[in-house]
Amino acid sequence: MRVTAICAVLAIASLICTGLVVAFPREDTPSRVDVIVILGGPVSESIEYGLSLAEAGVADNVLISTPPGAGGTKGKEACARNWSMNVICFTPRNATTEGEAQSAGWRAEKEGWRSMLVVTAKFHVARARFIFDRCSSDPVYLVATRTRIPITEWLMQFVYQPAAFAKAAVSTKC
Repeated sequence: MRVTAICAVLAIASLICTGLVVAFPREDTPSRVDVIVILGGPVSESIEYGLSLAEAGVADNVLISTPPGAGGTKGKEACARNWSMNVICFTPRNATTEGEAQSAGWRAEKEGWRSMLVVTAKFHVARARFIFDRCSSDPVYLVATRTRIPITEWLMQFVYQPAAFAKAAVSTKC
């Protein structure tokens, strides 16, 4: 009975922690950065939101990740348009957040950019922050897209994000 109670308490605590990290991540509100980095993935609204931030004067430079597959299609379309700011598309070495962080870090170093704002889905903000902070010695800020995410996606992310966080925690890259 005692072991069951302890397991129940641990399970509830785990769900609460996961909920706080996945559903209510800390977001930043920088007024100005050197570059906005828009991550690829299932939430295409990241592109529109990131570009609108640049158009509002948050940055003059935008990096759009265009990983292979469906996650990069909208990014490639955005890169084909003409913009008033410097928009650069990149395909990460590997189609992971870690690959995007490495590629964005290398580009930022090459261009002399000293601060970046990363735009991604809400459920991805905490893990992206963990990885980008590890891959950059310069300030990294994160914001989430302003989009409604279906409950089925949230449920999947409640399982996926903790596992992906664990993988990122044991990785030695960056």
